[in-house]
Amino acid sequence: MLLSTLVSFLVLVGQTPGSTDSSEVLASSTRIESTWFAGSYQQALEAAQAEQRDLLLYFFADGSAQCNRMWTETLIAAGDNGDLEAILNFGVRVTDPEGVELTRKFSVTTLPTILIVDSKGLIVDGVFGFLQLTEFQSQLARIRTGVGTLRSLREAMESDPEDLQKRFDFALKLDQLGFSKESQAEFRKIAASDPRGKSEVGAQVLLWLAQAAVVDSASNPGDPASFDLKPIYELLPRLKHAPVALSGWEWIERIEGVRGDRKAVRSAIRSAWEHMPSDRIRESGMRGAWTFWDMREELDRKEKRFALAMAREAWSLAEEEIEAGRFEVFDVEWAAWQPHPLDILGSALYLNGKRDEALEALERSLSFDDSIPQRRELRDLIRGE
Repeated sequence: MLLSTLVSFLVLVGQTPGSTDSSEVLASSTRIESTWFAGSYQQALEAAQAEQRDLLLYFFADGSAQCNRMWTETLIAAGDNGDLEAILNFGVRVTDPEGVELTRKFSVTTLPTILIVDSKGLIVDGVFGFLQLTEFQSQLARIRTGVGTLRSLREAMESDPEDLQKRFDFALKLDQLGFSKESQAEFRKIAASDPRGKSEVGAQVLLWLAQAAVVDSASNPGDPASFDLKPIYELLPRLKHAPVALSGWEWIERIEGVRGDRKAVRSAIRSAWEHMPSDRIRESGMRGAWTFWDMREELDRKEKRFALAMAREAWSLAEEEIEAGRFEVFDVEWAAWQPHPLDILGSALYLNGKRDEALEALERSLSFDDSIPQRRELRDLIRGE
């Protein structure tokens, strides 16, 4: 796929994205002049049509650190390695008049952005942000072989328009590439074909459309406090596919957390737990039980029992891993320190009046690692010291 017939990309842009002098660029790369097209976008497209090649569009801005890195660390090296010889390459400075037009045309919102378009100007696929050379090469290889590209997904959908999964995959790719209006149109076609969400794809689309409507109808879409969550609360119990229901309740938990409704957060955690897959029990059980511990002054008896149930299941899985010699302590974002599953079990036992069992769990946690002061502080708290 990659190549070009350029007289000089630097003639087009004057400088590379980070204001690197053109002579420095040419000195650092002997193949730059043969890998980028100089001229207008229309001329580049016509050249791609004549040569039956796809066209790589590199969107950048002068003075952007990430664009500068993409150029100097990745694209120059890709040119030197011959990675850019099967496609026609074209630079788009987003502040140029033509660049402004192309940025709008292709809905570019992230810099740097690289889009591959076919000889008709239709998007094949894209990558966003700075990529190391190896990752860029991997993405080019994926696009070259048609794996998960917009073009291949469009072709698959058009070959079987009634297949909701294929339409969903296509719509999702449109959304990822920034074509939200077009993706919403495809999602609505799915919703029209499966208005009750009987299929998992149909259920997922119903949830997404409902979430989008909540945000769009808010008086301040940037402030979750203005969201009317009633439609989501009414929809979720009707969704019979566990992965979709789980994602919905976890969304509710995040929104209610931002809104500061702690009771609603706990309720959402309980509802999400009903749909939790086995491979997420350990982490989700730890996080859920620890969230309840942080809110311990507000819990009723039922909530305390539920916290203990989550903690017990999480510890059961962790204990199996310890016995098998494959236990790993993973970093968490939901606690100020790194609690062990036994710390969480101990806290939940204590909430339920099982002080001796709680202290036994905490002492065992310390036997694994007593270097974390918060573990000793938790034990001392439960001791009453």
